[in-house]
Amino acid sequence: MAATSLAFRIQRQTLPAATLQPIYPPMDARDVVIANGTAAVVQLHTNADGTEFLNIPAGVERTYRATNWFYRRDSIAFWLRSTPGGLVILTWTP
Repeated sequence: MAATSLAFRIQRQTLPAATLQPIYPPMDARDVVIANGTAAVVQLHTNADGTEFLNIPAGVERTYRATNWFYRRDSIAFWLRSTPGGLVILTWTP
């Protein structure tokens, strides 16, 4: 049996307060785990106008899968917003 490994990349992102921050994946990825390290809810927006979003409570990790097969490197995957700002850790899986 051949050994298999799962390569992943960890991205630390500091969110400015109350601003939609575009997130660019560091590689082509199938899904991302978002760990909210801020003191408040982080909103994950799937569109630029901010009308569609998912709330991620403080101190919680959520897995978010790509809707169109993959998140493409060097293109916006989604936007994040947090009212007080703070650190979010993204773990990308190919």
